[in-house]
Amino acid sequence: LTDYWHNHFNVYKYGDRSAPMFSHLDRVIRKNQFGNFLTFLKAVAQSPAMLYYLDNQSNSGDKPNENYARELFELHVMGAENYFGVRSIDDPAIKDEEGNRLGYVDSDVYGATTCFTGWRINEDTGYFEFDESRHFPYTKIVMGKVIPEFQGIKDGEDVLEMLAYHPASARYICRRLCRRLISDNPPESVVQAAADVFVANQTAPDQLKKVYRTILLSPEFRSAWGEKVKRPFEFSVSLLRALGADFAPEDSFFWSYDSIGQELFAWRPPNGYPDDREAWSGTMPMLQRWRHCNWLLGWYIDGGEEGEDVYRLRPEAQTPADRKTPNDLVEFWIGRILGRPLPPNERQPIVEFMASGRNPDFDLPADQIEERLVQRRQAGDFRRPVVHLDVDVDRVLAFPRRS
Repeated sequence: LTDYWHNHFNVYKYGDRSAPMFSHLDRVIRKNQFGNFLTFLKAVAQSPAMLYYLDNQSNSGDKPNENYARELFELHVMGAENYFGVRSIDDPAIKDEEGNRLGYVDSDVYGATTCFTGWRINEDTGYFEFDESRHFPYTKIVMGKVIPEFQGIKDGEDVLEMLAYHPASARYICRRLCRRLISDNPPESVVQAAADVFVANQTAPDQLKKVYRTILLSPEFRSAWGEKVKRPFEFSVSLLRALGADFAPEDSFFWSYDSIGQELFAWRPPNGYPDDREAWSGTMPMLQRWRHCNWLLGWYIDGGEEGEDVYRLRPEAQTPADRKTPNDLVEFWIGRILGRPLPPNERQPIVEFMASGRNPDFDLPADQIEERLVQRRQAGDFRRPVVHLDVDVDRVLAFPRRS
């Protein structure tokens, strides 16, 4: 979820002025990701990294900068799916039968821009502050509602509340969550169920936690195995966990990891890394995953001139001593990595590889177990690209992310 919200509220970590503030944004996300969305939204809006990244630091009454307001509507809260373009705020096409707004138009972005003038960072302390002298104090109209004059910081707070409480925002936010947790095109039934919980708990301190529970306990989630392809971050983390890696973040690891295409916090546009199968299942992303897996199996702690190198991934050290036959070894590691059985036609080539001509029910010598557990051969099924330890690098990519 932390990874998810870093993408939702994306900030490029190498930004000239946002970079020194990035750790603060991370703390904001970790503190609020199970809490109330409006509280979360306000904390992000006032975080130094976001204020610099989307230029609200330079948004003033005499020189308005719409960058933050635009992304607030389009990415953080309502989404492009609720954008009606350049229209009059009186256009009946943007209202329901009761006259309530269905979505937003360009005029709403411009109105919201002036509401956030004066929201900035004190450059001496690094903390958020509201600068009255840079604020546009007069009446504004946002989403068909009048923002009274001379409210000060309350102008921006009113906009955040208005958007966070809008039903269209609930559907957009819940659809994105369902896309992350279920499938690229999640069923509307679970999206709406989650949105109903989102709206019903809009003032609850654990609003988002209730929404997650609704999605994760839904029948749609239970039946969604295999709908998503892991992004590089998920792939690497799950591989390191499954193999019990002696992990430490170091330059050599990131040299290999970054080549897969999801360098941490390094997506320049504000929309965050793609979250669909097509973006991560092409030839190059899969090739780099296989290379990363191969590199990990040879990754070691340098012992220096006096010491002995120690491999960070030691499958043979984690294999029970009583697992010595090819059949037993394969069965153990299939369960360890996948958490479920493999079909016979997929399991048998792995057994044959481990046996290398021997009877698969006879014990292998210890040196051959150690050698073959880390052997790799090229994946053959490109429809389900995955990673193996002892065979195709082909299953770890696709095994259930909730395992």
